[in-house]
Amino acid sequence: YSLSQPRAQRTLTLHRLDPETGEVTTVLSETGPTRVEPNQWMYEPPIVRVLADEVLWYSQRDGWGHLYRYDLRTGALLGRVTSGPWAVRQILHVDEAQRVVYFTASGLVDEDPYRRTVCRVGLDGSGFARVTDDDLDHVVTVSADATYVVDSASTVDQPPVTRVRDWTGRVLVELERADVS
Repeated sequence: YSLSQPRAQRTLTLHRLDPETGEVTTVLSETGPTRVEPNQWMYEPPIVRVLADEVLWYSQRDGWGHLYRYDLRTGALLGRVTSGPWAVRQILHVDEAQRVVYFTASGLVDEDPYRRTVCRVGLDGSGFARVTDDDLDHVVTVSADATYVVDSASTVDQPPVTRVRDWTGRVLVELERADVS
């Protein structure tokens, strides 16, 4: 699977390549009145996740950045996954068995709309919850086996606290707490 977006066009497309035949087919395509972006920041990877039979697709079609679920074979919209006056920043993990996606979002902290919060929601859009329960900015690294995350949380006036968390947000171990004296 690959994304393509010619510079001069306002369309973002997900293609599927058949490695045996070399045939390329379009899975889905989104066009907008302005440039359609695969994320909020040019330096971040596209916010798209190909699952077994579905695609999680990031779109700013409502003025915010949210996830939508599409059928991988037909490209049909299956439903909206996230909504609200905030934006998805990164997909961290998808638990297909539990039908839950974990992600970071910006815009949930009143003091600073750029702070990232770790969240989860069902793939059907139900059960939205914050995984982190503070107003810090969370920079998260997922373990190789996706069983835990390393979470470094701080603000411009609070030094970082680095913790290992499970997917419920429970702190397993505190790795580092910066001491500013």
